[in-house]
Amino acid sequence: MVKSNEPYFSRHINSVGVIKGIPVSGTFELTRRCNFRCAMCYVHSEENRENELSAREWLKIASEARDSGMIFLLLTGGEPFLRDDFEQIYSSLAEMGFVITINTNGSLYRDGVRELLLKYPPTRLNVSLYGLTDETCATLCGVGNSEAVADSIRRMKADGQSVSINYSPVAANIGEMELIADFSQSIGVPVRFAHYVFPHTRNGLNDNVRLSPEQAAEAMEKWRTINGFSVQDDDENDECAINGRNVVCRAGRSAFWITWDGRMLPCGTMNVEGVSLRNMPFKGAWNQTLEFTKAVLLPEECSDCKKRGRCPVCASICLAETGRFDGRPEYLCKMVKGSAEEKI
Repeated sequence: MVKSNEPYFSRHINSVGVIKGIPVSGTFELTRRCNFRCAMCYVHSEENRENELSAREWLKIASEARDSGMIFLLLTGGEPFLRDDFEQIYSSLAEMGFVITINTNGSLYRDGVRELLLKYPPTRLNVSLYGLTDETCATLCGVGNSEAVADSIRRMKADGQSVSINYSPVAANIGEMELIADFSQSIGVPVRFAHYVFPHTRNGLNDNVRLSPEQAAEAMEKWRTINGFSVQDDDENDECAINGRNVVCRAGRSAFWITWDGRMLPCGTMNVEGVSLRNMPFKGAWNQTLEFTKAVLLPEECSDCKKRGRCPVCASICLAETGRFDGRPEYLCKMVKGSAEEKI
């Protein structure tokens, strides 16, 4: 696979973090609430905010994480801009000196949020764009405001923000692939194309919207063709490929994820209980996460598979697809088999 376009300094620092067991990269899932209801979301819930960490709790965790080595911070949700105290949280985090990225659906980039991000520009804004017609957005996200999101992306770009689009092809939006490619090219904003969609969400909801493995492989090849990529030119990060049976990506090794209710996970897509930070200091939770990750063993048959360099298999995917870390994810086997490399 091709190396990622991630800056060298970030790759280097994370590699040092992996070697030394330092949590240099963190994700704060500020809320599970969202004004969209995307069918494939792994966290969204209509529940109230009673169990969300407070701003004070988030900032305490951030301070302890900084003391333990955290440099890079992703803020996500749900929709993080929904929090009434987002300005307090974000401005404090920015002043702590973290390299901050934000995941958002883009619909709330206005008024106070826009002014705040102009004052403290994040390293990048990742905007989820799942359709460019109201019909598709209403079907997939429960809200038909595609033009509002597109306008927000244009405004972010005009404001000088570093912007990236996240697009996941599923049954409801696969027909808008060309529209999204044309839109991104017209305004000069790159797209992260996530052709693998998890089969169910972390909050236990079933997901019946994803493509079949064969359709997912076909979608990837179509995306490459639309954008003028050859098979080898796709910009995927190969760090999640299995090498032996241990976890080799950053999850639980130099990176962590903290849920809206204060649980540390190795990765946000990993459906495990995690370690509660309500009952333990950050350093203790990180040490437990390190030990948990070291004990994870992935499928033996994947460790020596000749196709592993083209397969995005990882611990979270194995668990989601089979209920076990060492279960072979047949969906991925079929997806890779349907890829262009296999047909050459």
